[in-house]
Amino acid sequence: AKFDLEADTFRFERRPEFKKTIWLPPGRSDAAASYNEVQIAYAVDEDGNEAIWRPKVNPHFLIVGPSGTGKTATVFGILSVVAGYGWPIWIADGKGVEFLQYEDYPNVQVYAATLEQQLSVLYRAVQVMEDRFEKVRTGKVAGFHVFDPLFVLIDEYTVIKENLLSWY
Repeated sequence: AKFDLEADTFRFERRPEFKKTIWLPPGRSDAAASYNEVQIAYAVDEDGNEAIWRPKVNPHFLIVGPSGTGKTATVFGILSVVAGYGWPIWIADGKGVEFLQYEDYPNVQVYAATLEQQLSVLYRAVQVMEDRFEKVRTGKVAGFHVFDPLFVLIDEYTVIKENLLSWY
């Protein structure tokens, strides 16, 4: 809606429809070297502007929404671009079936379908992160730029959490 309060007028117009599909460009395979420049388009808004994820600026990425709105399809696209960049990929699949086809996908090092596997992936990811912090803090490495990026995909976090709480 567009309101002109001084002229006491308003106009309503329909927003353009969202595109049903956007094609993501292939990545490159120089994982650590390209990290600072990586920009992954994951959506297009009603004005035709791409929504971009820049891992160097925002290393964490959260997709939320109701069922059937394209969250998983969006993650499939991001995952394929990340794989193209040569990043190691670890997947904790809360339902154990949504990312099954990525178990043998390029650069997918770990696919966790069971709760025990998922917890192991998350625990190991924290260990890797803490080890990197320690190496930078103690001066063993000059900075985080020396490490390859690690893409940890946690799908259906609430399912994993509920399963953990009922199991423990």
